[in-house]
Amino acid sequence: MASSEFTTAKAAITNRTSGYVGTVMDELARNPPAISLGEREALKAGLAAAVSNFSGGSYESLTGTRVLTLDDGGKTFGLNLAGGFTTTLPLISTLPPNWSVEFFVETVNSGDYIIAANATDADKMAGHVLSSSGGAEDTEGTATGDQINLLAAAGVTKVGDWVKVRTNGISWFARIETATAAAATITG
Repeated sequence: MASSEFTTAKAAITNRTSGYVGTVMDELARNPPAISLGEREALKAGLAAAVSNFSGGSYESLTGTRVLTLDDGGKTFGLNLAGGFTTTLPLISTLPPNWSVEFFVETVNSGDYIIAANATDADKMAGHVLSSSGGAEDTEGTATGDQINLLAAAGVTKVGDWVKVRTNGISWFARIETATAAAATITG
């Protein structure tokens, strides 16, 4: 990694974290490990991805069915097709603990938006649906769910409703917030 690239990466990380990371980066600058050019490029790419994920990741507007992968971790997805569609989460066993994604409704749907666990991960989703009405609309208190449904019925899903899904490496945990009651469910 060139000195200027290292300085830029260090500044990006130091601005977002405690002094500990800066100390580690200073130590690496003083005593760089002996690595090949290919390893340097991989390290550089990994560092860039880590900084991107730490700073909120990237945003992608979805307009159709999508199967997510390990590389989608840390991203935020917009749900942007009035007809609705299904987004499938990766297989839990392929992910590190704390892998997560977020979804925001960009377009009010006439068909359901579904965020589904991989079929192999059946009955491994738990979570809560909260609405601005103040109560828990739906609770899956044990990991027995398979999918999150942002419902189209009677226009209850609103622009800005959101979902966060995270794994501990064993199960999925979901938090859904909606503007109106009965806009979302976790089913299994």
